[in-house]
Amino acid sequence: MLKGCWGKFTADAFYRPWPSAVDGTRLTRHILIRALDIIRYAEREGESVEVDLLGEGSYAKVYGMLSVAAKIISDRERPWVHKAAVKNALEADRLGLGPAVFGHGTVEQSLGGCFRGTVIFMELLESIEEWSPTDSQALLEDVRKLSESGFHNDLKMPNILRRAAGRPVMIDFDLFSPWSVKVAVTTSCIEHDFQPFLEPRGEIAVRQFREYYDLFHLSLTLQERCPSAAGP
Repeated sequence: MLKGCWGKFTADAFYRPWPSAVDGTRLTRHILIRALDIIRYAEREGESVEVDLLGEGSYAKVYGMLSVAAKIISDRERPWVHKAAVKNALEADRLGLGPAVFGHGTVEQSLGGCFRGTVIFMELLESIEEWSPTDSQALLEDVRKLSESGFHNDLKMPNILRRAAGRPVMIDFDLFSPWSVKVAVTTSCIEHDFQPFLEPRGEIAVRQFREYYDLFHLSLTLQERCPSAAGP
């Protein structure tokens, strides 16, 4: 990455080409330089790294450069979170409900630290500055569509972004599940499997229950932003 081997990225799979005008090699390099906190060494070599920190959790951070976002999950996080983050991001992309996924892999630091983790490269979305009834309707339609497959389980305003001049998009499908309601609590996850209860009641009841749960969860945060738009 710089003089010497500071770290390496190993691609697991890529599914679509980078956006036009994006140099994938340079973008990957710069995002990882920022993520590994070795910018000062890059600048010492005369390299300018312009990568934004878009968000962070306990063991994960999201960086942005040009039209690409990278979610980086530390190996301090539980193994199931790494697997779920990749699997569920791809499923949401397949359903047309989440950010487009370019690819994913692993990063391992060799010098300047000992970071290891999972990297998911996705479409960069924008924060929503103004919320309209049209946005609410579009989002509720997407939640209804998602209910055909499972529970989002973490639907809240911070997890709703927007494509440039476009409709709202749900993000952060880490807790997505076909049958289980999940609640993340610090470093653990409380969950209850509703399959034995729901499956005998038929497909319509299953969809309606999933939809009600996610819309109720959403309505609590929608009300904070736009009271008139809240409610299932």
